Amino acid sequence: MSDIFRKLLNMLEKGELSIEGFEYLLTPEEKTVWNVLKYKKHALNVNEIREAIIDEFIDVLKKYSKEIDPKTIYTLTRPISRHIWVGKVDLSKEKFDEAFNEILNKGINLENPTSREKRIIADILKRKGIVSIPSHKTIERILENFEKIGVVVSRPDVGGKGKKLYSLNPILAKFMNS
Repeated sequence: MSDIFRKLLNMLEKGELSIEGFEYLLTPEEKTVWNVLKYKKHALNVNEIREAIIDEFIDVLKKYSKEIDPKTIYTLTRPISRHIWVGKVDLSKEKFDEAFNEILNKGINLENPTSREKRIIADILKRKGIVSIPSHKTIERILENFEKIGVVVSRPDVGGKGKKLYSLNPILAKFMNS
């Protein structure tokens, strides 16, 4: 157990800090990765974490494609729908419509996109200036940093893919509200 994790655990046990208080220390990208692990409540590899983030924006594309104010750039201080994304998002109608139309023109079915199609959607959202979803490498770096301080644990994937599976440290579960 790292010294940082021991201090965090000690503060949590004494009631000097809550999980929400710890979350204030995270960058938007870190908080997004944290939220995926917190929401999913099971071990995930880096690809699955990235796809969970993309899935949130696919839900937004499906739900809000015609309901966005064209002159507003939204800064989401609260996550969108599944309590995952934290960060800036430009949901202006013009950009959103461009992205939505490009996705449809590529023949991507938003109801059940493949992993490859999800990567294409993420690229389109970034290119159109809507949102920059963290890369595989960025998510992996965040998870490795979380693992070093002890808030995330990992294990090899037993499915034979050779990927690491990550989850929130189970010791923290008793301090989580949901």
